[in-house]
Amino acid sequence: MFTHRGTTHLIISGFAVVTLTVGLAGAAPAGAGAAPPGAAVAATAVDPIVGQWSYQGGIVEVTGSGTEYVGRIVQATSFNQCVHPVGQQMWTIHGSGGSYSGTHVGFNLTDCSDLRMAANWSLSDGGSGTYSLRLCAEAGCATLQRAVPIDTTPPTVTLKGPSGIVRIGREFAVDYSATDDSGEAELTATLYSGGDVVFTDETDGLVTATGKQTEGTLSPVEGAAGPFYLCMSARDAAGNESVNYPQSACVWLSIQVPVSLVSNGCGGAQWGSTAEAVQNWLLDTQKYGGVTVDFRSACNQHDAGYAGVTVADPFMKRIVDFRTWSRAKVDAKFLQNLRTLCHTYLDGHVSRRTLSTCLDGPAWADYGLTAAITTAPGAGTYFEGVRAEAEGAYDTNVTLSGTQTISSPETWPVGGGRTN
Repeated sequence: MFTHRGTTHLIISGFAVVTLTVGLAGAAPAGAGAAPPGAAVAATAVDPIVGQWSYQGGIVEVTGSGTEYVGRIVQATSFNQCVHPVGQQMWTIHGSGGSYSGTHVGFNLTDCSDLRMAANWSLSDGGSGTYSLRLCAEAGCATLQRAVPIDTTPPTVTLKGPSGIVRIGREFAVDYSATDDSGEAELTATLYSGGDVVFTDETDGLVTATGKQTEGTLSPVEGAAGPFYLCMSARDAAGNESVNYPQSACVWLSIQVPVSLVSNGCGGAQWGSTAEAVQNWLLDTQKYGGVTVDFRSACNQHDAGYAGVTVADPFMKRIVDFRTWSRAKVDAKFLQNLRTLCHTYLDGHVSRRTLSTCLDGPAWADYGLTAAITTAPGAGTYFEGVRAEAEGAYDTNVTLSGTQTISSPETWPVGGGRTN
């Protein structure tokens, strides 16, 4: 299970596929005429009336202690066209030791309205701790048997990813566990990139779910840029799903990707491919005092920051996860990177005045893109330009497909919202 050929796979070990068996709670009851349990019932810690009883196609669950009990519908019951819905309290019961009295809610068959009536219950011991329950009310009598308990408890899952950054193409480990009261569940794992599903799979049926911590391995997905998060969820044999299925337990994954997956130089893709090509021609490089400065690497890092992905940064000389960076922080780093390139290319080769033109340049408000044909912009010009024009390129919610522009700090998984 969870085994894939090729570049994408998740291998989860430690689980054996099992066959789920569900049995009745106790053997078949004795006939209705069996003697009441009497003192034997009174001596037990939990009164045998407590539990789930099959009734008119549904199930009534009796809870309580001492001499006070209630019976509520946990699986809808019906008579003719009238239905008792899940959650309704059908019985109010007083007594102990196998003999009880109280009220039963039936139907007024003319309009299916509730009709409360006096009732009596008696338990018959079939031996080996098995019972049948005799209910008598104004509408008549019925013998009820123990029901197969309804499982309404959802399974839970936990997930822990690597604490550091995963380098390009390397497998990495995740730790997870699944717990269900039945001891078994079906597991699902889903890997997301920028809100899009890039990998999903599930176990081949039910597997052990007893809370054991298990390690699995995951390979990065070729061609996906991120930001990445992995989610796991579980579904038990009764159909109960872990909370927020299929994103019950999620972790962010800082997986390094080639910057080329999200970068396009100094052009703006939001204006279309033609405008992007023109802008790259005008803005990727500039000449100052006859010396060419190549700004493309700074623009590429800026694109990665706007997308929130994890890339190698030649300026910081380390791998950087931009997912939590605000637009203001990404833009400030852009200005710093541009000025670093000015110094790298021009120090010792041009005058201070020429260097200052590269570091600052004309104001964007007085400049305009067409002026780039005759006047070289500087780092300050680029910075002011992205602050003024690039709001629509910054992704504010990396848990949703595409580029979101309105800040949304509350996301699932937590940590996908960014400030524009």
